[in-house]
Amino acid sequence: MKPPTPAARKLFAKLTALAQRGINGERDAAKLKLERLKGKYDFSQPDPQEMLFSGKFTQASEATLVWTFKPWEMDTANAVKWAIETATNIPCVFRSGELLARANAPTSARLKEIAGTIAAGFDTLWTKYTAAPGTMASDRSCFVLGLYEGMMAEPRENQALPARRVPKQKRGVKLPAGVTIHPYTIAATLGQRLRFCVPIDEIAGELDRTIKGEIETCK
Repeated sequence: MKPPTPAARKLFAKLTALAQRGINGERDAAKLKLERLKGKYDFSQPDPQEMLFSGKFTQASEATLVWTFKPWEMDTANAVKWAIETATNIPCVFRSGELLARANAPTSARLKEIAGTIAAGFDTLWTKYTAAPGTMASDRSCFVLGLYEGMMAEPRENQALPARRVPKQKRGVKLPAGVTIHPYTIAATLGQRLRFCVPIDEIAGELDRTIKGEIETCK
């Protein structure tokens, strides 16, 4: 089944709204039209125009401020810099915790949105992850790498995962139920959701479900 055109996506959104909130016969008519439209196009994939790095990006000679990072956020800062340079071909540079990009005004504004989305997403998901039993502060490098590579559509497949430092378990001591999946594996899936601009609350909810499933399995 072919991907939907922009016009088909607009019609899909309109018919979906009518099918949910229409009155009298328009609701039933919208449902019929919606089913016919679904028979022509595959709406299961995200709209490319709504992806994190969608749009046109234009370089400029002057560097403008994109985002300011705190000293303990430099791993996230590097991820944001690499993501912008890789996805948009806009050169970036750090100056005392500030990320600047050589971009014109419209592009600079768009990059601020992207940087804010990535920074907030990484912070929210890391905070929620570390609140779960079985996780460690030393997981951060693996977790951030997973978020980044998933977001850039480069998750590791059939490759060795980054090394995770796990403390030795004392003989005879049973650890409480907690997360056992490698932090990179969990984060890579979440990073893919960030790329498709899934709301952070939904992504965090997915992480919650993963953690709860892990704990139930380990009991």
